[in-house]
Amino acid sequence: MLSAVMLIFLLVSSSSAFDDERQGFVLGFGLGFAPMVSTAQSGSHLSNASPGISVSFLAGWAWNNKNMIAFLHDGVLYRDEESWRGTPGEAKVIGQGFTGVGYYHFFRRYMKSYFLTGGIGIQDWTYYDTEEASNDFGPGILIGGGYMFRRHWHFYGSLSSGISFAPDTEGEYTHVQMSCGVSVMMY
Repeated sequence: MLSAVMLIFLLVSSSSAFDDERQGFVLGFGLGFAPMVSTAQSGSHLSNASPGISVSFLAGWAWNNKNMIAFLHDGVLYRDEESWRGTPGEAKVIGQGFTGVGYYHFFRRYMKSYFLTGGIGIQDWTYYDTEEASNDFGPGILIGGGYMFRRHWHFYGSLSSGISFAPDTEGEYTHVQMSCGVSVMMY
């Protein structure tokens, strides 16, 4: 009996989930470029700034065609050629990003609409080494916006910032990243 109720619920909810109305369940993915990714250690001259590849993800709920709340992730992958936090001369792959809860506001109900977004959450910084990996995180914020140029397709830009705490070096790091790209939003 419970299985039948669950099956009916899944069929009903999935049939209205992706109905081309920006209302209800929303899922999105994006890919782009991060022209500026910066990390600096507080109280030190150590810092780095590099470009990278940006990726974004969101899953949320829109209560009408203009307003949505979502779990979102806006991350960047880049290579650190300076390796200021590792062995000098060895390049490392670094992932940096924002994960949290965000609010989206579209200025028009349908296609060809500008939108703004803002969020609060966690700023994360991870570097990968052949011998070890480090993952530092702390509070972060994100602001952004974009333009829906076709149904489901958007140009977007975002700026996120946060502070992470590194237990291995007992340091505090400030992170800033700017990214832009194209995303698809299914609704």
